[in-house]
Amino acid sequence: NLAALGLENPTQTVWFDGFKVSFGRVDPVTNLQYVRIGNVIHLIDVPAATQNMDSDYTDLVSKQLLSAAAITRIDWPHASLIKNGLNWEVRSADANLQALSADTIAKTINGWQQTLAMWQSAYTPPLNAAELHRITVWQGETQTTFEVTATDPQFVLSRPDIAVTYTVSLEVMPALLFQP
Repeated sequence: NLAALGLENPTQTVWFDGFKVSFGRVDPVTNLQYVRIGNVIHLIDVPAATQNMDSDYTDLVSKQLLSAAAITRIDWPHASLIKNGLNWEVRSADANLQALSADTIAKTINGWQQTLAMWQSAYTPPLNAAELHRITVWQGETQTTFEVTATDPQFVLSRPDIAVTYTVSLEVMPALLFQP
């Protein structure tokens, strides 16, 4: 009886090398989980670290906003920061931004490379998508675009391409938004 094992409507299903693997319920007595691979049902050990994880895929997404690759460019609606050899070039109509110190620029780059989300959740497209500020970070030829979906009471960045929303500390907001 697949329903009794939690396999009629499995909590999670993944594909490995063409094999469908479905995860059912955990037996409360043995603490073993029912898993169906093809037409065969197995009982497997459930690692303690995964027992409290819900089925939200964002639990499996890194809290790091970007990969470890070097940033080569960042585009905001009001400015661009472009790596030019060993230096950074600021392109903006705002004279205050053009006069920023190397320390401020370094804090911005480090902020993007080192910021970790406090938590993340599934992305929901906002109603005012046309009004959102978008920030594109280039790492070589790879670009990652973030939407600034909230700045108060929390700082929230979203990545529609992977359907994840990151909530990060308000303390890093000025650096990530490139504000003097």
